[in-house]
Amino acid sequence: MQPTATSSEPTTIRDNALYLYVPTAAWPSVVEYYSVALNQEPKPAGPPEAVLQLPNGGELHIIATDDSQLLTQRTDDLFLNLPDVNMVENAYRIAIGLGAEPKIPLQTIDIYPVPDSETGQTSHVNLTLASVTFPNEAAAQGTDTTLGVIHNPNW
Repeated sequence: MQPTATSSEPTTIRDNALYLYVPTAAWPSVVEYYSVALNQEPKPAGPPEAVLQLPNGGELHIIATDDSQLLTQRTDDLFLNLPDVNMVENAYRIAIGLGAEPKIPLQTIDIYPVPDSETGQTSHVNLTLASVTFPNEAAAQGTDTTLGVIHNPNW
């Protein structure tokens, strides 16, 4: 499972690792958000970097920085693909508890018809996603921390 896009924070993907640069003030909340989403503690666990294992075997590096060159690069939102719908729901709840604001509220979308390759029958599947923004002083300069999680079943 690869991240489906990049983040409103600068990201780099290399060697099966995703590097996410976030403002120093938002770093603790972002680390806790992804720790809950991925159901693990980061290693190493302290600033300026936390490393978490991704479901695909890669690594997510969350790096605290106030370097304006890194923080002014803007791209699309990150939706980390999680293997279980409960992981999406838990990540969203913890983010709201940490003071994040919903960008895309937690929602489940019915996707149908989806053909079953083995039986030839069609059925519906559910896609669950959410996205939040962690507010910080740097947001006025265009460096908000917007992150998302998604459970996209393997059809």
